[in-house]
Formats: sequence, C-alpha cells, structure tokens
Amino acid sequence: MIAVRIAGALLAGALVGGAAATDWAARVSETPAGTFVRGNPNAPVKLVEYASYTCDHCARFSAESSAPLTGRIASGSVSVEFRHAVRDPLDLAAALLARCAGPRRFFAASEAIFAAQPALLEKARAITPPTGGDARQIVTAYARGTGLFPIVARHGVSAARAEKCLGNAAEYDRLRAMADEAWGTRRIPGTPHFLVNGTAVRENVWAALAPRLEN
Repeated sequence: MIAVRIAGALLAGALVGGAAATDWAARVSETPAGTFVRGNPNAPVKLVEYASYTCDHCARFSAESSAPLTGRIASGSVSVEFRHAVRDPLDLAAALLARCAGPRRFFAASEAIFAAQPALLEKARAITPPTGGDARQIVTAYARGTGLFPIVARHGVSAARAEKCLGNAAEYDRLRAMADEAWGTRRIPGTPHFLVNGTAVRENVWAALAPRLEN
C-alpha cells in the first residue's frame, strides 16, 4: 500500500510539473534564403552570424562560444542564424559540405570544420587548382586535398553524398546569394560579423558579445 501511494505521488508530481522542458539547441530550421537557424524561433534574442570557414577569428569565436552559447540556445532565450560569407575556394568547399550534413547536423559539422581549420589551411597551401577547371573541379580539389571528406563523414556525410553535394548547382546559387548579401548589399566589415535583433554590433569576440545577448 505504501509503495502504491509513493508511486501515485510521483506520478501526480510528474503530471503537475508537465512535460520536460524543450531543448531548443536540438531545433534547427531553414530560412527561405537557405540559412540555418538553431533554437527557439520565438527567442527574445535573435543572433545572426556572418562567418567564413577560413577566417581565424571565426574559428576562435566558434571555440570560445560553443558551450556558453549552446546553453543559452537550449534555454530558448537565444536563437542563432548562420549566414555564409564565402571568401575563397576552400571556404566554398567547406560550406557545401557542412550544409551537406543537413540542418540537424549542420552546426556540429561547422564546429568540427572550424576546429580543424589550421590543418585545413596548411594543406590548402600545397594545392594547385586544376588549370581551366570549373567551380566544381576546383572546390572538389580543395575538399579532397585538405581532408574535408573525413571531417564531414563523422557527421553523416558519406563520400558519395559529399561528391553529390559538391556538384549541387542550387547550393552554389544559395551560397553566391549569401555572399552577395554579406559583402555587397550589407557590406559587412569582415568576419565574424553579428546582428542582434536585426541591429549590427561592433563586438566580434565572445567575451564582448555575450553581454549583448542578455534579455
């Protein structure tokens, strides 16, 4: 009888408490422009990041912000939209393959690419792009030559899928449009560059940006 009462009390408490809190860090959606947004779509603080995979400041921001920013996203207080500001062939190859992982795995794939950036850049210096090659041949040379394939393979992208993504014309168009918006229409000063609730901010390192994300 006592065991039944305890079980009943626990069940009642669970019902009163309601469902478990939503982990917004696991929610990723895609915008009409093709960018990925991680977190609560109704978050009071909406952070937009313009970034390049070959930007060392972007890699540093990724490393420093990963844990604390993920915590804020998980709570539902902050959402993050990642906008590609492509600068070079390696950056383009990395963007195509990170996006190839799909919305759910995109942010993890991005962090992995940023973490491997020093090795990627070192290998890229030894690559001679194919003479007269089209965009796909050039980015494939960088993807293969720098070791991007095994990085994204750990995030669900097989070699066959990676090859297909490197030839996806629609993705080239999306990334070209994002670059045009970043460097042309908006004229960002560099990467990383951030908007907080639609307003550009000067801070571009985690320690300085974090206070801006309070609500």
